[in-house]
Amino acid sequence: SMQQGMALAREVGPDAVFACDPDADRLGVCSRTADGSFRFLTGNEIAVLATHYKLAQLKNLGRLPQRPLVIKTEVTTELLRPITEAFDGVLVGDLLVGFKYHAQVLDHLERYGHFGVWQGTLQDFVIAVEESHGLLVTPEIRDKDAAGAALLLAELAALQRAKGGTLLDYL
Repeated sequence: SMQQGMALAREVGPDAVFACDPDADRLGVCSRTADGSFRFLTGNEIAVLATHYKLAQLKNLGRLPQRPLVIKTEVTTELLRPITEAFDGVLVGDLLVGFKYHAQVLDHLERYGHFGVWQGTLQDFVIAVEESHGLLVTPEIRDKDAAGAALLLAELAALQRAKGGTLLDYL
């Protein structure tokens, strides 16, 4: 599904190609490589990029919660754990597959002020990700949101381009 986008990108010169499914809940991303071609990013790579970038930007802006919360499913990369912990965050990472479980964490925070033994609020939430290309960047939606994730990664791609790099370089 990304072939037409990559063909156009080779003509017009962007550093990234984004596409989503018809209901805009899953995000596909291709990044320019050093030789000018494009490489498809896996769901885990997209999750790592978005998570690290959002945590770093919130820190740079002085808006990082004291205990930032990152949510992932059990089958999503464990690389998110050291990334989250590097920002003094908490990773809820043992969820079953499906964003209804991510939403359940947010619901518990909103209703009860905790999820399991972790105490927190919706203001602690940073991002929720799934290896199947699902991301959530705001607690208000409570489901996968390709649009919000695309904006976040487009900003990262633009910043990388200004430095002479790409999403792959950041990864």
